[in-house]
Amino acid sequence: NNMEKDMKDRIAGIIQRWFLQEPPLFQVVCMHSFVENLKISCPVRSGKRVIEYNPKLLNMMSDNTVEEALRVEAIRILLQHPYERKPEMCCSQAISIGSNLVIGDNYNLKTINVDKPLDYKLKPGMPYEWYSYRIQEMLPEDDNGGNGENEDEDKDSAKMLSKSDSNRDLSGLWEEDAVTAVLINEVIEDTKSWGSLKGNFAEFLKSTAKAKINWRYIFAGFRASILSSRRKLTRMRP
Repeated sequence: NNMEKDMKDRIAGIIQRWFLQEPPLFQVVCMHSFVENLKISCPVRSGKRVIEYNPKLLNMMSDNTVEEALRVEAIRILLQHPYERKPEMCCSQAISIGSNLVIGDNYNLKTINVDKPLDYKLKPGMPYEWYSYRIQEMLPEDDNGGNGENEDEDKDSAKMLSKSDSNRDLSGLWEEDAVTAVLINEVIEDTKSWGSLKGNFAEFLKSTAKAKINWRYIFAGFRASILSSRRKLTRMRP
């Protein structure tokens, strides 16, 4: 329909501008397919090498806000949150908010309000896993959270936690993917021009990027172990 076509054109225009303005964001979104999903309650989400978007929600936004929504998701991909192992015992809402807190703590957005650690009385500068665990503790029991500790201390912060499906949907596609993580690391390591991510955030991304996996070394070691397990001793030679 016209709404779907219009949204595809708007997204395509944004991605084309990123080619010159935001090279790392352009590269990571080009690793993904864009797919419409009218069932999700968040405007955009990523995972499994796909970026899903809800055109009904995006159509209510200005062009600048649509671009920021896509920018947030591209930054999330650079941070590799959709492709890391999920923090144990954390529900989808907790990991979604934990991811948002890292973005809000490190990147200034103009038209979208992304939560910051101080909004939940949490200290800034902490990693995604730490925030996810703390948010999990703040969630009400009926939201699969809470551990009974620091109940009074966290009561005010817990009121801020959204009970909508938006945060749950946001991380609906997340699953560990070592291959995609390696590809994202290569983008980070090869980037020379960071666009709006320059400065402290660029250094933060470089420091969080995992080391490359040397596949040749791993396979060589695996082959050696197989040969070793099959080796038999004879009188003349093994």
